[in-house]
Amino acid sequence: MKGIKEVRNVTVAAEAVAGMIKRGDLTMRLMTLRQIQKEKFPRSRSWIFASIKVGDFPKPIGGCVPNLWIESVIDQWLNDFVVRMKENPIGHERIETARRAIARKKGGA
Repeated sequence: MKGIKEVRNVTVAAEAVAGMIKRGDLTMRLMTLRQIQKEKFPRSRSWIFASIKVGDFPKPIGGCVPNLWIESVIDQWLNDFVVRMKENPIGHERIETARRAIARKKGGA
């Protein structure tokens, strides 16, 4: 199962790079979690990883230590996130409920 997840991460990264090449944007910045928190989206580490688990935040590039994200992927996610929250604030509450459930399960295990 782990191999499948790694393939998905590589596929997402490859798609992001292909999109950048199509646009002619060959410069690619990789960001650490701390950089994302400081420069883009000031949420806690646990919030971000719970969001990844429920499929609401981009996964980091597979095989990197520390975890790294492609800046343009994060920027696109932020744009989509703002649109989703404006269109469906109730969906946001559902995601928050799922995150809290994951946190409780993790804390109780």
